Amino acid sequence: MKKLFKITLGIFFSLLLITIGVLFVGRMSENDQNIFGYRSFIILSDSMKPTFQAGDLIFVKSVDIDTLRVGDIISYKSRNPVSFGDIITHQIIEIKPDGKQFITQGINAESSDEYVVYEDLILGKYQAKVPKLGYVIQFMQSNTGFVLMFIVPLSLMIVTEFFHFIRLLNRYKKLDQQDIIKKDEEIQAYKQKLHEIEIELQKVKDEHQSN
Repeated sequence: MKKLFKITLGIFFSLLLITIGVLFVGRMSENDQNIFGYRSFIILSDSMKPTFQAGDLIFVKSVDIDTLRVGDIISYKSRNPVSFGDIITHQIIEIKPDGKQFITQGINAESSDEYVVYEDLILGKYQAKVPKLGYVIQFMQSNTGFVLMFIVPLSLMIVTEFFHFIRLLNRYKKLDQQDIIKKDEEIQAYKQKLHEIEIELQKVKDEHQSN
């Protein structure tokens, strides 16, 4: 039982650390959150497949707008009324002469994006991806994911600890009973010794009277 408790405790803390780490990475996807200039976003479509696809977690880094070139992949806030404010990650296919406006397009799209991307809408340049981790983050941020990744291991640990406590309690009770039996045996032995001494004294007394 003790070994089981240690294993359960180890699993719980491992899952807790993983959960905290993944959720921390997930927090980087918020528009106003970045870590050393990096942000992360969960890809929701296959418009950039095979570079990355739905469910992937990508990382982008803030860069100097003047360093962007045709072919670079950028994440930006959409101006399209249909998806206004959403984060889009597409490839630059053209840069306007002023160097501040960008035409983008998904790899699998038949035409360029309808709206020009202004420099103040750009959140960063694509750096790397972790395949399908986005699905994991979405699951862990859900109520079901929270229950499975945190509540269930914690409950299991509590139940295991409870049985461990009951086992220890019974062990101590058993030790107490053994001590009581041992003390009782010692008392009985002491009484027997006293009885033997009384018999010897009575013999001596009888012999003395007979003399």
